[in-house]
Parts: sequence; structure tokens; C-alpha cells
Amino acid sequence: MKLALGIALCVCLAILGCAGPRVGGVRVAKLNEWYIPTEAGLQRAAVPLEQVAFLDKSPENRAFQVIGLITPHPEAFKTFPEVVNAIRAAASLHGADAVFIDSQQVDKSWQFSFNQWGGGGGVRRQIYTKAKAIVWDK
Repeated sequence: MKLALGIALCVCLAILGCAGPRVGGVRVAKLNEWYIPTEAGLQRAAVPLEQVAFLDKSPENRAFQVIGLITPHPEAFKTFPEVVNAIRAAASLHGADAVFIDSQQVDKSWQFSFNQWGGGGGVRRQIYTKAKAIVWDK
């Protein structure tokens, strides 16, 4: 009985420990890992994810400062919307007003693996993305 209770407690702690805080469905630790502050980076309070706008290109009609670069791991997401939401989430932790994609490349390659139970493979897709987190000049 004590052994079963101990195992159950360890499993619960492992699950809770792995969960950690998340923003936009991504662990905060990963979001911070992908964020690179710039020289002009300002210390700003975090904002809700919903307040960070996604822009389809660099704004031309409004002055801004780049406060950071965001480079998610290329294999972390399978679709463009997932990448964009993760970028917005990372920017929200650092108080950005908006983000835009600076560069993006999608690589597709074949991947095969074999083990004692057989083999398999398929197309492996990687999305290399670099985005800029910005704040509007006042």
C-alpha cells in the first residue's frame, strides 16, 4: 500500500513538474530560450498574448524600436499559425507591442529510422523563422 502511494505521488510530482507555466500553449522556459534581446531592448512588463499584434511586414508608416529577436526551434511546430502564436507568446513575455517575420525558410527532407521491430520514415518538415519583437515609439 505504501509503495503504491509512493509511486502515485512520484508520478503526480513528475507530471506537475513537467507542466510548468505556459503562454499560448508553450512552456515559458522555451519561450525565453527563443528570445534574444537587442541592444535597444527595453525592460518592459509582460503583456497579455492577445495584445501583441502580428504584422505581415515591417511597419513603414509608424516609428518603432526592435526590442528582441525570436527564433523558435525549427522542429517545434508543424504549421505556420503555430509558429506565429509561439512568436507572439515569446514577445508578450517581454512587453512587445507587435511582431513581424524577418525571415523564414521551410525545409522538407526524407527521414528514415530502423530498429529491431522494423523501420519507417516519411517527410520531415522544419520551419526556420526569425521574427522581430517591437515597441511603438511614443
